[in-house]
Amino acid sequence: MDEGTDALEMLQGEVYPLKLGYIGVVCRSQKEINEKKIIANAIKDEEKFFKTHPLYHKISHNLGIKALTSKLNALLIRHIKKTLPQIRDKISAILAQKKTELAALGVDLEFEGPKGAKAVMLNVLTRYTTLFKDYIEGNFVKQSTDVMIGGSRIAHIFHHVLYNALDSIHPLKILTDEDIRTCIKNATALSPSLFVEEKAFVILMRQQIARMQEPALQCAELVFNELRELVSSVSIPEMERYKKLHFAVMDVMNDSLSEYLEPTLQMIKNLIACEDAYVNVNHPDFIIAKDALLNLFKKKNDPPKVDNVFQKPEVNNNIYNKSDDEEDKDEDDEEEEDEEEDEEGFARKEFFGNFEDNINADNVVKSKNETAYLKRINANKNPAMVQRHPYNPGYDADTFMTSHVPQVGLVKPRRLMRVNSDP
Repeated sequence: MDEGTDALEMLQGEVYPLKLGYIGVVCRSQKEINEKKIIANAIKDEEKFFKTHPLYHKISHNLGIKALTSKLNALLIRHIKKTLPQIRDKISAILAQKKTELAALGVDLEFEGPKGAKAVMLNVLTRYTTLFKDYIEGNFVKQSTDVMIGGSRIAHIFHHVLYNALDSIHPLKILTDEDIRTCIKNATALSPSLFVEEKAFVILMRQQIARMQEPALQCAELVFNELRELVSSVSIPEMERYKKLHFAVMDVMNDSLSEYLEPTLQMIKNLIACEDAYVNVNHPDFIIAKDALLNLFKKKNDPPKVDNVFQKPEVNNNIYNKSDDEEDKDEDDEEEEDEEEDEEGFARKEFFGNFEDNINADNVVKSKNETAYLKRINANKNPAMVQRHPYNPGYDADTFMTSHVPQVGLVKPRRLMRVNSDP
């Protein structure tokens, strides 16, 4: 300020009030600096000036270099006290973080010469391969609750992705009846066959077997990609410490996977080729289908079962629901059949007489009724009847009993003697 200027109101904060107030000081002039006036003398002159000045002597204790120094020191101490706890906490957190990083780097590896370096590298590689194996076999479960990793993803590819791809192959979607018919004709060529040629079945099967190759190759590619992802995700502290070693190990692992990918794909192609080269028609599935077909034909062609020659074949009456009139008619027919059976039994008894008593008395003596019946057979001289006699080879009881002796009733085969046969 120039001499005679009044700055009392400004120093007291009445013109522009400030939070920390104003502190006035007296600086050395350029003349005093040139005269090399020391700071201690300048402070003494400043203190004398404020105390003897008619306007500033009232606030002289808040003016000068000493007042400014005290004020700044007080502000600094207050700021340090305010921010020191936060600084202390931050320093503690950084210290703990650095200690953790230091512990993650492992112990201090002290080795001398190339042999020591090889031992350290071998130890690092062993730990890496062990951890990689644990990821594959499921022994590393640190992240198992978040996402699938390692072997679980590979198993998912095999049991879900590949399974669904193979299950989605439906032969009949791209194979029409005309295609099957044409294949059968091509297989038979100039020699038509009564049954379907097996060659046609084999040709059609090979077409479907070839469709399994593409999903199998895609499965191998997916597993290859998963293994590559696993190589980059597996890490140990020593790898983080030696970055170049980490990159070198990843390169070697990826090169090994790429090297074995092509033989794996070729092996899959060979397996498909093996399945295509020989179609096993004796597979249990085919045998079961064949047996079921034979049983169906047999059931259609076999005659109804009859327990004895007197029993009529069973008829399935449950094919449709009968009306009341039809049921009454069936009952009347059954009554008529019972009456006919009674009449046949009476005629049989009248014709043979006491044939059973004669057999029990003397098995050699023939009854008169039996002798008459045998004479009747000889008189007819019917070779068909003689061949179908109960005691002759090739005897057909059903044909003999139902076709040749209906007028006298049915005769039990065990009661007849041999005719025109050796004793």
